Parts: sequence; structure tokens; C-alpha cells
Amino acid sequence: MYNTNLRLVFSMVAVFLLLLIGCNQFQAPPKTLSVDIKLAKLDGTSSDSFHAGEKFDVRLIISNRTGEIRRYNYTPPNYVFKVLKNDTVMITSIDGLSFPQVFVNDSIMPDQTISYAWIAPTSVIQPNGIQLMPGRYQAFGFAQLLFDKYSPKTKMMTDFYIIP
Repeated sequence: MYNTNLRLVFSMVAVFLLLLIGCNQFQAPPKTLSVDIKLAKLDGTSSDSFHAGEKFDVRLIISNRTGEIRRYNYTPPNYVFKVLKNDTVMITSIDGLSFPQVFVNDSIMPDQTISYAWIAPTSVIQPNGIQLMPGRYQAFGFAQLLFDKYSPKTKMMTDFYIIP
């Protein structure tokens, strides 16, 4: 009797596990395209506080963790950065620039990372930068990439502070 009950329990557990697997309950964590925004001092030290008049690095980082080659296309500019204060655009990475309207195809390999960078708060028409007064600001990064299959959220924003 003990042997029969043990077989019955084992069979029920096996059926339950097969049902869970069939319902995709035992999947590995999803492999995705991830997007992040990072701020740093020009020496590479991560920071969210900068002195008035100080230039800083803003990076938008896209990582392919899908295990597949991911194809994408864009029309330039393929990325844009902005500094905002209370929803007012103070400066962008593309101020003073114009772009050809061409259609570009590209791809990102498995485990590859694309990094777009901007030295803020500068632009072509403001090469020395603008003076940000002390206060709270937002750094906004946007990659205008249209991926095949799945397009991740490519807009990222983070707060930072200008201190005296």
C-alpha cells in the first residue's frame, strides 16, 4: 500500500510539473533590450549633483540581452538629449544642427551595448555651454530607434541638481 501511494503522489507531482511547464510557469527570466540613462562628472565619477558652470557627461545606454541579433532603423538624429527645468527645455544636444532625412538600417549583436553620449550643457551653437542656475533639473535622453519584433522604451529621464 505504501508503494502504491508513493507512486500515486509521484505521478501527481509529475503531471503538475508538466502542466506548469506547459503553461510557461518555469521560464527563464526574459531576455530583453534594456535602456538606461547615466550622469557623470567628466572624470567618469557617477553623480547627480554638479556645480554651477560645470560640464557633465550624459549617456544613454542600450544593451541587447535577447541572445539574438536585433535589427533596427532610424532617421537621423538617432539620439537626442535635453536638459529640462520645470518642463522648460534649457538646451539640447542637437541645437543648431540639421540632419539629412535618410533611412538607416543597423543591428545590435547579442550582448552588445550601444552608448550615446553628450557633454552637457553644451551644443554646436553654445560650445562653452549655458549657465545652469542652482536648482533641480532633468536630463532626458531619447534614442529614435525602431527595432524589429520589440521596441523597448527608449526615452529615459533622471533628476539632477546644480549646486553653487
